[in-house]
Amino acid sequence: MPELKNQRHEMFCREYVGRAAFCAAEAARQAGYSERTAREQGYRLLGRRDIQERIAKLLIARRASATINDEFVLDHLREIVHRCMQAIPVLDRDGNRTGSWSFNAPGANKALELLGRHLGLWNDKLSLQVTEAKARELLVKAAGVIVQHVKDPTVLAAIRADFADLMGGGDA
Repeated sequence: MPELKNQRHEMFCREYVGRAAFCAAEAARQAGYSERTAREQGYRLLGRRDIQERIAKLLIARRASATINDEFVLDHLREIVHRCMQAIPVLDRDGNRTGSWSFNAPGANKALELLGRHLGLWNDKLSLQVTEAKARELLVKAAGVIVQHVKDPTVLAAIRADFADLMGGGDA
């Protein structure tokens, strides 16, 4: 999509994805709207389809021109690991080696952690996999507990009907 014909609208879009960091009021101020109405103008402009399309195009162009990508990040993480793991001789006050060595363990650990996450070496999220048969079994047990504690016949009938729908039309 080419630049917008209305230069103030174009400036708003450019500011919104640029210096204003996705703050509509700030983008409106930078585009020349008054301080007093910038918030309302920004909100109004973000609701326009042509503005939304232009912002989307600007974001796509910005991503395409970005020099930072996953390869860049991974290369630099590897470099950080190598630098942090380099043993540096410990010197005394006179500049003589003491026989001890130091390295940046926290920096190496963090870079290795990020690389490990990228490679999927560990997962911080719990993942449960349940078969349909097991899910149905659990639903039947839960329904049994609910039915034992509900005394109102109207509520009980509604629960049974909802449960039958959940189970695919069968009886509860």
